[in-house]
Amino acid sequence: MSGTNTLRIGISANVLNAPLYVAIDNGLFSKAGLDVNVTTTNSSSATLLPIAARGDLDVITGTPGPALFNQVAQQLGVKAIASEEVETRGRIAAGWLLVAPEQVNTIKTVQDLRGKTIEGGVQGGAIDYLASQAVKEAGLQPGRDVTITYRVKTNTDYLVLAQNHAADVYGSFEPFATQIDQQGYAKKWLSYADVTPGYQPQLLLASPQYLSGSFQALSKFLEVYLAVCRDINAANGAWAPQLVDSVSKAMNNPPETILAEGGVPFYDPNGTVNTDSLTSVQEFWVQTNQVQTPVAISDLVDTTAVEDALQRLGRG
Repeated sequence: MSGTNTLRIGISANVLNAPLYVAIDNGLFSKAGLDVNVTTTNSSSATLLPIAARGDLDVITGTPGPALFNQVAQQLGVKAIASEEVETRGRIAAGWLLVAPEQVNTIKTVQDLRGKTIEGGVQGGAIDYLASQAVKEAGLQPGRDVTITYRVKTNTDYLVLAQNHAADVYGSFEPFATQIDQQGYAKKWLSYADVTPGYQPQLLLASPQYLSGSFQALSKFLEVYLAVCRDINAANGAWAPQLVDSVSKAMNNPPETILAEGGVPFYDPNGTVNTDSLTSVQEFWVQTNQVQTPVAISDLVDTTAVEDALQRLGRG
C-alpha cells in the first residue's frame, strides 16, 4: 500500500457501529494488513469532527448534523466516504416518536397530530428533524396546528418528561425510547424509516489528510467494512450470538439491553451515501438557522475510496 497502513478511527459509541465492532473484535482489519487504533467517545459525534479535520483521527463515525455541513463551509475538508446504517422498518431505529398511553387510541396517523403537543428534544437536533418531518408529512404547521416543545437538556430528560405526562407524543433516541416503551410511559409509534425513508443517521467520514495520503489503506478498510456489513445483512435482522457479543463488549451494555431495541440494523451493501437525504436534512438545518451557509452536497461526499473497494469486492 502507498502511504501508511495505520488507521486511527474515532467512534461515537452506539449499536449502529456493529460492523466496526465485529471487524475490530475479530481482528479482520489486522488480517487485511491494517493497523487500526480505536478512540471511542460517549459524547456527540460532532466532537470528533475538528479532531479529524486537523488530521489527528483518520476515519470517524458522524451524523448528518449541522456541524458536518458547517465544516464544509469552513473548508475543513472532512468528507463522507460511505454510509453506515440505513433506517429500515423492523430493525433498530436511531430515534422514535412515541405516543402517550392516553393518546394511543387517538393518534393513529400523522394527521392525528393536529392539536397535539410533541416533545421534540433539542431544538434543531436530530429528534426535532424526525418530529418536524412527521408534522410536515401531515400538512400541519408548527405553532398553528401542532405544538412542538423543546425541554430536553440532558439524556435523562427523555424518560423524565414521559414519566411526567408532559406531552402527547415524545421524540427520543435509543436506548431511551426502548426504556420509555418498556416501562409503559409511552408506546413506540414512528421511526425515521416511517417518516423519512432512506434516512442514514450515521456516516463514515475521512480526514482530508488520510483521503489524499493513504487512499489504498482507506479503500482496504472500506472493503473489510462492507464485507462485514453484508455478512450482518445476511441474517435478515436476526442477532447472531457472536454479533451480540461483539456489540455488547464494545458498548459495555448487557446483551438483553441491545436485543430489546429491535432487529439488527440494516447496512447498504455498497456503502452508498444517500445524497437526497443529505439535501433534505441540510434544508432543515438551514430553516432552523443551524446552518447559515448551504453547501453543495458534492463538496461533502467523496465516494472514490468506496468505489475502489467495490472494484475488488463486487457490488452487493
